Amino acid sequence: KYESMIATDTWMQDFGKISVSFPENWWRDLNMSAISIDQAGAVQTWWEACSGDGQDGNRATLAGFVTEMGAHMLKKIGDAERLLEYVVDALGALYAVDRTVMGFSASDGLEASGEAENEGLVVSKSGITVTYKSWLDDRYTNRSSECGDVDFATDYGDRLLRQSVGPLFFAGCETERGSGHMDSAIVSAERVFQEVNTFLI
Repeated sequence: KYESMIATDTWMQDFGKISVSFPENWWRDLNMSAISIDQAGAVQTWWEACSGDGQDGNRATLAGFVTEMGAHMLKKIGDAERLLEYVVDALGALYAVDRTVMGFSASDGLEASGEAENEGLVVSKSGITVTYKSWLDDRYTNRSSECGDVDFATDYGDRLLRQSVGPLFFAGCETERGSGHMDSAIVSAERVFQEVNTFLI
């Protein structure tokens, strides 16, 4: 099982995810939808990950999906502070709001930790925190040089990863074959639900 886990790449491959936390939920204050699509920026899709009202977290947060092209764009930026500035400016342009509306306060200093391609980058400045994880150069999930002509939509996943180990059950698109990325995750969840149900009875 361990060898199968090591040999199976996660399907994110060249993509990334990003979140931006704010002092206040400015998009709701402005009666705006948090869901948006950016055709020009590195982050193509944004949505509300946390309202900040205390019921689903304390800080209003937008999350975004970074495509392969976007991951390359953000990698070129390099510097943590410049990455935060790029993301804040991109959101300002996308939602047509000034950074002060987002809660940006020029008096606060910069704090940064981690790396985007490893455990993830967290950078905070002026009341705004950007967290970014890129799988572009992640050695645990992106071995594209070794993948050859694998069709990740159909040939992906390892059946050995379906096997439970005692009371430990495995689910996720990495455990299924022939279903595609999101479909595999759903198929595996339904399978594990049945397995756990049988195990508990």
